[in-house]
Amino acid sequence: MITLPDSSTVTVTFAAINSDGSPGNFLGAYTASNPEWTGWSDFQSDYLSAQVNTIPGDTMLQLVGGQNETYEVTLSAPIVGPLMDIVSLGAAGTNTQYDFNAPFTILSQGQDYWGGCATCLTQSGNDLIGNEGSGTIQFNGTYSSFDWTVPVGENWHGFTFGIETTQALLQQQNSVPEPGGALLVGIALGGLAAARRRR
Repeated sequence: MITLPDSSTVTVTFAAINSDGSPGNFLGAYTASNPEWTGWSDFQSDYLSAQVNTIPGDTMLQLVGGQNETYEVTLSAPIVGPLMDIVSLGAAGTNTQYDFNAPFTILSQGQDYWGGCATCLTQSGNDLIGNEGSGTIQFNGTYSSFDWTVPVGENWHGFTFGIETTQALLQQQNSVPEPGGALLVGIALGGLAAARRRR
């Protein structure tokens, strides 16, 4: 659940869904206390831009992909321009992609803990392609849900979400806020619902 500046809340649900509609899997939840990843703060410039003025908290969900699953995010209120922070999509010499059902814009990107570069995330239509890519994307429009697939597996890549404003809050304002004028609010992963991978 996310608490917004006006004290209203938005509930966020994440689900991994198999092609037959049964519950799918994700690799796990990750925190900065894990020695293999020390948090979004180590490479802040990957995630900051004119539209985003703060980094997410030190948690994320991890995916592997390549399992014919759909990953779905559902929001309890329509969100204007949801944000997605991504770390380590693909590997050096190995492209992995997120095939979204919604258009987006790459806002920022850069090096991460395992390498990467300022051009390691690319876009083809609604597909985000990573070659050890890390950065922030913003979905264009207003959404109560969106989903994506990961056709090619790679162990592993992580993500979290944030919002700038809801449709209701935006309608209460007399004008659209200037870019970067709204605070990015990271989603607490404790509120996300999904089945964790069983080995």
